[in-house]
Amino acid sequence: MMRRSLIPLLSLAAFLFLNAVCSTPVRAQSGDEADRSGNPVEVAQDSQPADAPLTPGTLTDALSCRSRDAHMSFATALFLDEKQLGWMRKYEGREAEGMIGVYGYKLRTPITFFGFQVDKIFFMKDWIVTALSRQEAQALISDQHLERAPVRMAEQYFRFIDPEGGPMLGAFAPTGNLLANSLAAAFGAEPPPSLPAETLFVGCNYTPVSRGEFLEMAGRADGLIAKANRDIDEMVSEPETEQAPDKQD
Repeated sequence: MMRRSLIPLLSLAAFLFLNAVCSTPVRAQSGDEADRSGNPVEVAQDSQPADAPLTPGTLTDALSCRSRDAHMSFATALFLDEKQLGWMRKYEGREAEGMIGVYGYKLRTPITFFGFQVDKIFFMKDWIVTALSRQEAQALISDQHLERAPVRMAEQYFRFIDPEGGPMLGAFAPTGNLLANSLAAAFGAEPPPSLPAETLFVGCNYTPVSRGEFLEMAGRADGLIAKANRDIDEMVSEPETEQAPDKQD
């Protein structure tokens, strides 16, 4: 019973930051035109129509914060309709190790994402991301003028395409270590060493939230994660009560 009740809390501790903390209309670019010129890439509010075709080009648009409809089309096809696409297949790698609710795909042919050739895509809630080395991610963060989110327990960077309602171009470190730390603390073990992540997830969050709301939630994230960890510790410390056997007539 206790283990089952821990599951939502462990998920919360690992993903609360991404869920809680998850912009000017601009010019559309095709996926191959995205570059690293040092200026923030200008993005159309939606360069693809509703029910966008499922192609590498529209996937690039979704990943690059250029099309909310493209993101919705892929999410619907892959997770509701369970459609199989010949040019992408399911992928499970070390990039999302220890994370919950992450669905990876490997592309037959790489796509161009802000000047980088990438062949792996990950979906998690309203995020669509790829994994870049820290050096590549830091170059993109600088080129695209992403800000550091005001959170100590997790590393995330952001820039709103539309400050009133997103989407948000972002980068963040994998959160599997949050789950590992929560488990270690709950069972009285020493948390594993926290080293800078070698890779960062980079992509777009299509949650309909304003920049102000995002910053408000980001300011509360550390406290929420700490509370989730305390709740886990309390549940582990509580003795389990044995259920009395049913009386026999």
